[in-house]
Amino acid sequence: MLLEEGDPTSYMDIRESIRLQRFLAHLEALCNAAPYEFEFKGPFPTEQFKKILQATRRMLDSFHAMNTVLAKDLKASAGETLILRYTKHERMQLSLRISHLFSGKESATTHDSEEC
Repeated sequence: MLLEEGDPTSYMDIRESIRLQRFLAHLEALCNAAPYEFEFKGPFPTEQFKKILQATRRMLDSFHAMNTVLAKDLKASAGETLILRYTKHERMQLSLRISHLFSGKESATTHDSEEC
């Protein structure tokens, strides 16, 4: 975002941040209620999902912090520009891997819940 031309505030606006926080709170409520769901054939893996949701909360908090820092200074220094360009491929690979892991987890979760 700092390297390309365009709207520098398009990273994440306050409405999007609030929607993500609300959706995460909804998922946390569902996770807390899941052990009491009588239609599951076996015990719900509550601890695993709580760890995933905690990690997701930390990511959202980090995104919010990053957005706050970006909003303060929308110009990258020469050193920041160099680092961003140098690490672009690695950052893209990391993003793709994270997306792949979440897709796999979602697919496994959907598959498990359909069997229940």
